[in-house]
Amino acid sequence: MLYLKHFGLKQLPFENTPDPTFFYYSKEHTEAIARVEYVVSTKKPLCLITGEYGSGKTLIAYTLQTKLSQKNFHIVYSGNPFLPADELLHHLVLSLVGGVRNFLLKKLRHYNFSLKYLKEMYKLVDIQLL
Repeated sequence: MLYLKHFGLKQLPFENTPDPTFFYYSKEHTEAIARVEYVVSTKKPLCLITGEYGSGKTLIAYTLQTKLSQKNFHIVYSGNPFLPADELLHHLVLSLVGGVRNFLLKKLRHYNFSLKYLKEMYKLVDIQLL
């Protein structure tokens, strides 16, 4: 903490995860963000950002997460590319369920009541789902 005082810093400049407040909008980073925003706004199914190790891909992802979550987008982020396909799918589903839950809670606060219509529940195999 001595270097905070020595250099006149108000917060630590380097942490374990990138901080979007320190994002530098270089030409390349600005283009990457613009491309992802285009993909999102036109509802394209996929966007791929590639780059060398340390080029700022994770910081771009965190910056986009901050920008898009302010526009009511639900962001699912997985930082582990080595998960087996079934575990990755499990992670994504759990993340999306949290987004759906938050969405429904917001709707419940807005409306006076909520109606759930569940048809043919007897077909569910696992009684725990009820």
